[in-house]
Amino acid sequence: MNNEDRIIKEALGQKLTSIKDPEFTKRIVEIHTSNMEEKYAHFLDFGSLTLGIIGTLLAFAVSVANSIYKIGLTETQLMIIQIIPIVYLAYQLLNEFIINKNHISTKSSVSPMSTLLVLLMLALTSPTNAQDLRDCEKFQISLNGEASLSVNPIIEFFEIFNMMAGNPNINEVDAEYKLAALNYFQSYREHPSLNYYRKNFHKFFQSIDAPYPLLYSLGSDFNFREDLIDNKWKYHPEIDTLLSVFRNFSQDTDFSNFFNSAGNYFDILLNSTAYTLSDFNEKERMLNYYGIEEDENHSFHLVLNTLGFGNFGTGIKSKNSEEHYATVSAGRSISGIPIYTKSSLENLIWHEFGHSFTNPLVDKYWSKFEELNHLHPPIKESMAAQAYLEWKSVVYEHMTRALNCRFEAAKYGESYSQLSQERIELGRRFIYVPLIVDQLKIYEQNRGTYRCLDNFITQIINRLSQLTEEEIIGLNEEVDAIRTPNIDDIPENGDFFEMENQLMILSTSEKDSIGDRQLKEYLANQYPNLKTIADTLALKSDLSNFNLFVIGSFDGNEFIRQHINDLPIQMDSAKLIAGKTYHGDGYAYLTGWVHPNNPDKVVTYYIAQNPKDLLNFKWVRRGSTDFHILKNLVTIRADEYRRNMRIWVFP
Repeated sequence: MNNEDRIIKEALGQKLTSIKDPEFTKRIVEIHTSNMEEKYAHFLDFGSLTLGIIGTLLAFAVSVANSIYKIGLTETQLMIIQIIPIVYLAYQLLNEFIINKNHISTKSSVSPMSTLLVLLMLALTSPTNAQDLRDCEKFQISLNGEASLSVNPIIEFFEIFNMMAGNPNINEVDAEYKLAALNYFQSYREHPSLNYYRKNFHKFFQSIDAPYPLLYSLGSDFNFREDLIDNKWKYHPEIDTLLSVFRNFSQDTDFSNFFNSAGNYFDILLNSTAYTLSDFNEKERMLNYYGIEEDENHSFHLVLNTLGFGNFGTGIKSKNSEEHYATVSAGRSISGIPIYTKSSLENLIWHEFGHSFTNPLVDKYWSKFEELNHLHPPIKESMAAQAYLEWKSVVYEHMTRALNCRFEAAKYGESYSQLSQERIELGRRFIYVPLIVDQLKIYEQNRGTYRCLDNFITQIINRLSQLTEEEIIGLNEEVDAIRTPNIDDIPENGDFFEMENQLMILSTSEKDSIGDRQLKEYLANQYPNLKTIADTLALKSDLSNFNLFVIGSFDGNEFIRQHINDLPIQMDSAKLIAGKTYHGDGYAYLTGWVHPNNPDKVVTYYIAQNPKDLLNFKWVRRGSTDFHILKNLVTIRADEYRRNMRIWVFP
C-alpha cells in the first residue's frame, strides 16, 4: 500500500467526511470498493439489488433529514459511503447473473459509471445545510483610517478548534465568552476532525506562531486566497486534508451561528479597544521611520485574539498590497470582558507590526548578523527561557524591541521610553537593545544621509561587532540590578507604621524653605515620638537595623535623590512618570519598598514635587496597597506592583 492509500485509510478510520478533492475522493472509492467486495461478496445474490435500492433511499432520506433538521450524523454519513459499493456490486452481480447464471464474479473493477454513482451519493449525503465561515458577520472598525481593528472569524475558529482539541495555547483570561464556547462545542469533543488534528498537529505547526501565516492566507471558505503572492502553504503535502478537516468542523458544528451569537460581546470589545487607541497614528509613524514612502501599498490590521495565548506579527503579500497583521491577546479582564491597557497595547502594536518590517531586513543582511553569533552564548539561557532558541530569532527580537523603544520615545519622550521600555528590555536580558537604541538615535539625526533604515543597518552591525567582553559583563550586571529587589512581594506603603525600630529621614536641601518648614512642623505634630535623622547623615550611617520612613521632594531629600532609581518611577517639577506620564504639578508618590541594605526591613517613601504637596497626607486613605499616586492629596491611582520576568513593574 502506498503512502497516499495509508493516509486515506487513516482519515477514513477517523471518520473524516465531505472531502472535496476529486483525487482524494477517487481513492476513497477505490479503497472502499476493494474492502467491501471482500467483506460482503459472500452475502450477495439477486436480493442485493433490493438491498442496494433500500440503501440508496435510506441515504437520500438521511440527507434530507440532515438538511432540514440539522441532525449532523457524521457516522451515519460514513455508513452510507460504505453501503454505496454494495449497491454497485449488486448492479454488477445482476448483470453477471443474467449473462451467465453459472458464474458470479466477485472481482470487479471500478468503472466510470460506479465512480459517478459514488460521487453523486457523496453530494447527496453531504450536509447541505451547513456553512463554512462565509455566513459569519463582520466585526471590524477603523482606527482613524490608518488600520482596521477586528475580531476575525478565522482566528476565533482556529482558537476554538485548538481549545476543543486540548491544545494548551489558550489564554488565562476570565471571560464568559470562553465558557460559552466550551459549552457550545462540548458535544463535539470526539468529532473526527479533532481526532485527526490531535494526531497530526505537529505535521503542520512546529511553533506557537506557525498557524497565523496560514490562517491569514485563507478565505472564509477555507480555500487559499487567489490574490496572494508566494504562498508557501500551498505546497504542504497534506494541506488539503487539514483544510478539509477545518471545513468539516465548521460545517458540522454550525460555527457561524455561534460566532454571530457573540456579536454584542465583540462590539463591546472593539469599541472599548478603539477608545483606548483614539490617538492611533502608528502606521504613519512606523512607515516614516522605516523610510517607506508608498504607504497606500501597506495595510495594517489589528486583530483581537479573544481566546489564544501570545501575540504574533504576520506579513502577507498580495497582488495589491503588503498586509501587516498584529494578532494580540489580552492579559486580564474586567466583568468578563478582556481589557487592553493603552501602554501594553501600543507596545504590542509596535512590536507585532514591527516584525513584518524588521525580520525581512535581518534576513537581507543575515550573512553579516550570523557572523556575530559569538554574542549569543552570554544570553543564550535567558533567551531560550523566553522561547527564542536560535540566534536568528534573538536578532529579530533585539532589533524589533530596540525600534519599539524609539517609537515610544517619539510619542512620549525619552525619559518615559527609557523607564518603561529600555529598562524592561535590558532587565529581560536583551542586553544589546541599549546599544542598538544608541545607533538608532544616530540614524534619526542623519535622515538626510540615511533615507531609510535599510541604508543604515550595516552601522548597527558594525557597532555590535565592536562589543568587548568587558561591555557584555557590564550589561549583564545592569540586568541583575534591574531585577532587584529579589523578593516575592513588595511591602505595602503603610507597613512601616506597624513596625518596630522606626526611623524617619528628613530633607536638608529643599528649595522651597517655607514648604519644607511647614511639612516638618506637620510631621512633628503627627509623630512626636518618632526618631528622625537628616538625609545627609543617613547616607553616611548604618541603618540596616531600622525600618525607614523617607519623606520630602524628589530633589530636596538627598536620600531620595540617591535611591529614587531603585523605584520604577521618574519625577521632576513638571511631571511624574509612573506607569504613564502625569503632566503638571501637585503630585506625590507614596510607596512601600524594600530596605536598600536589609531585605528583612522595609522602607516607605513619600516623594513629592514640592514638600507642601505632602501637607496633611494623613487625610488620605492609604496603606492597603503598594503605592498611591496623589494630586493635591486626591488619590489618582492605588495598586500593587507586578513582577514580570523578575522585574517589578506597574500593572
